Amino acid sequence: MSYESKFVACKYYDSEQSPRFDNELAMLQLLNNSDNIIRFLGLSDLDEGQVLIFDWAEYGDLQSLYEKYTLDWPVKLNIALGICRGLSFLHGCQILHREIRCQNIMINERLEPKVANFNFGRPAKYSRYFVENITAVVHWLAPEKLRQGTKVKFSSKCDIFSFGMLLWEIAFDVIPYRDWSYTNIIDHVKAGKRESIDFGPNPSEVQKDFAKIIRAAWQDDPTLRPGLHELFNQLYDLTQKYPLKEFTPPTRKNVMTDLDKKPSSSNLDNNNNNNIIIDGDNDDPIPEVTDYKIDFLPMIQPILLIEEGIKLHKSGERKPAWECFQSHAKLGNHYAKYWKAHYLTEGYHIQKDIKQGTKFFKEAADEEVADSQLRYAFSLYHDQIIQDTDAFLQYLTLAAENGNATAQFNLGRMYYAGMVGLNRDKEKGLQYLKMAALKNQPRAIQFLNSVKIDRYI
Repeated sequence: MSYESKFVACKYYDSEQSPRFDNELAMLQLLNNSDNIIRFLGLSDLDEGQVLIFDWAEYGDLQSLYEKYTLDWPVKLNIALGICRGLSFLHGCQILHREIRCQNIMINERLEPKVANFNFGRPAKYSRYFVENITAVVHWLAPEKLRQGTKVKFSSKCDIFSFGMLLWEIAFDVIPYRDWSYTNIIDHVKAGKRESIDFGPNPSEVQKDFAKIIRAAWQDDPTLRPGLHELFNQLYDLTQKYPLKEFTPPTRKNVMTDLDKKPSSSNLDNNNNNNIIIDGDNDDPIPEVTDYKIDFLPMIQPILLIEEGIKLHKSGERKPAWECFQSHAKLGNHYAKYWKAHYLTEGYHIQKDIKQGTKFFKEAADEEVADSQLRYAFSLYHDQIIQDTDAFLQYLTLAAENGNATAQFNLGRMYYAGMVGLNRDKEKGLQYLKMAALKNQPRAIQFLNSVKIDRYI
């Protein structure tokens, strides 16, 4: 197959690390369905050894982009949204990236971001895995990992903290804690401190809105950090509020960097010695790509997006919706597991199986799907009796903290009245009730009106 006049990025396959790369290959096959993850094309045997072949990213990595070009806010917002979409797909496949930063985000000719560099990415079951080169990632690393290292699981909330640091990097066009020493960064973050969000004396509205998202993502307490779905919704709202009217190439800054000199394949590995470029424009003689055997992955049967499956469900087309959720659930997507559980417990299109449905509700709940946390909590409630009070309160609280308005209403009412073994705490109860009411939860609004409490105060 010819690649004339087309760049592809290559990364050497290190046979000495074959177990690690075999794991990476398995991941890459899962991820080719996402438009915001770098596309894996196949394998090739070159003179220097076996290589992995990826799509070329015209602008290199995001750090190189912001260092070389001026990016306006609509462009930054669209890039941030695309990264969030890619990370959501990763987490849906039960994969944690563990090294989220702008240098690991590739940018194509349309300024579309592609999450890349899974050197440290592993399935979530390897949750105690700790990054090998902490000095390279300490600027973005979650405080709980800095404090406890391998003693604490690397969770999706760690990735969310790193994403918050990446958003700060996008906002200010610079690596966080630049020129700080390794120990100073660790001491600063462990003390609960963060980078300064200073847009000057008169920040714009978009800067204020973006700052709120950053601060939410880098909360010190992991349980207070929003889920990726919530961050995605907030970023999406900003892209609608400050839309990118039409695509135009970015304006180059008057700064010369090493990347200005010639194209580099450093997009797929921070160690340039481990990469090569195959192109059709170099003056040096390069063997035709057709001289090499390219082992391409088998075609993947296209499946509907989960969003399309949900639309089908709402329109009453249960059979194609079920097939969509079933396919994504097999790929490990947590939201698909929630919908699969919903179909099993309700008997939509398939035979009702409450036991199996509850199992999938719990799986999705343990991966921080708020709706599933609520459903699993109430699966423990039968005939006015709670089967496991501790588990019921645990999952109901998780759902409330992850933004589920129904969970916030129920938990607020329980605290307000001292129900289900909870100590009566009116103040805490009202906090949850107000959060639910601000999301227009009708029963929360009705409750606050009945006790003459203003939800906005």
